[in-house]
Amino acid sequence: MMIKQNITETIAINIEGEVDTYYFTVLKDRYEKVPTEYQDAKTLFEMYAEKMVMVPLSKEESEQGGISRYEPANKKIWIDVQKDIYAIESGGIFFHEFAHMVVDLNHMYEKVVPVGRFKEFSEALIAEASDYIGKWEKRASELAEKYRVAPERREEFIYNKTMELMKKDILESNSYFFPYGSLSDILDGGSHDKYQISQGHCPEDGHAYWELPYHLPDEAFADIFRCQILGLKEEITKIKKIFSKSYEMYNTILKSIINK
Repeated sequence: MMIKQNITETIAINIEGEVDTYYFTVLKDRYEKVPTEYQDAKTLFEMYAEKMVMVPLSKEESEQGGISRYEPANKKIWIDVQKDIYAIESGGIFFHEFAHMVVDLNHMYEKVVPVGRFKEFSEALIAEASDYIGKWEKRASELAEKYRVAPERREEFIYNKTMELMKKDILESNSYFFPYGSLSDILDGGSHDKYQISQGHCPEDGHAYWELPYHLPDEAFADIFRCQILGLKEEITKIKKIFSKSYEMYNTILKSIINK
């Protein structure tokens, strides 16, 4: 049975199944604390909240490692509520999947191919990822020459050194922990799963996740939207450093939706 659940006095979402009521407190808190500079993201949520149907993930699927998914076929968002409540960035899974729904409802791709501005967004992401990664692969190759790395170890050395150099550049330190999951996800997609610093996507239905052309702009849109709603200014700064053009295009797409 589907019921309407208020997030605020004026915003409600559709729910199928039983959900821990504390979850709605988490979502309300996130909504109310969106920084002023990300007002467009907040407006988008206000516009589309009542179009979504949220279903709590089953215990069996959660135990098998499932966290969340959006299903275009039935327009439903499936979420492991407890994982999202107790995540470091609580509520982030909800808003990430919500953004996938918005992309779908605005027909930003046909079958598996991005179209219009979304295609341009995808092309910008790939180009900027290639430029950034290429810079560090070149540096890693130079170091391989400097250290006279054996030919049989050269490829592995360049790969590992490139990962190390990118991580250090982004973190501005040698920290092992990489906190920017959304940025890692975008770099993973932009490199076609070659460089997954901390988070990315596993193969899906026997195919590499990033083989489908719409996945990169779809995930990047959801990643940036999540960062804005949660007010992750530090991560947004890091994203803008590498994907400056793409970030501007994201905001253009966002404005085009809310100004329809």
